[in-house]
Amino acid sequence: PRVVVLERTNIRHLHSLPDPIDVATVDVAFISLSLVFPPVTELLQPQGEIVALVKPQFEAGREQVGRGGVVKDPDVHRAVLEKVATSALAARLRVRGLVPSPIKGPSGNLEFFLHLSKDEQLEDIAIEQAVRVALSEAETL
Repeated sequence: PRVVVLERTNIRHLHSLPDPIDVATVDVAFISLSLVFPPVTELLQPQGEIVALVKPQFEAGREQVGRGGVVKDPDVHRAVLEKVATSALAARLRVRGLVPSPIKGPSGNLEFFLHLSKDEQLEDIAIEQAVRVALSEAETL
């Protein structure tokens, strides 16, 4: 297995790699994951997987983000997680898991890990239930 580090690369402008990738980890800022999923999906092998860090402060509307870029409203977290999961489905990805990050982002933002797969043979998890469980687990952090 090889690791290719693509820090400081605008994934929307990366159209190919020497080989399809098995696993992509995605940690982006100041851009929505919904814009990132389609180009990453194209780089994956047919059973490829993605682990994406969902940062609500970059997914929510400006009016939903509090002072200092912090999202505190659980309803906004819920809406963001559902929106990101829906955008993954639109990019032909399967939602396999969702958990809160044990490490909060800058300024104390809750962040979440989303596990996705390109494997069309897999079924999606129940997104609404996964969001509920992840938000409940986040309350204990």
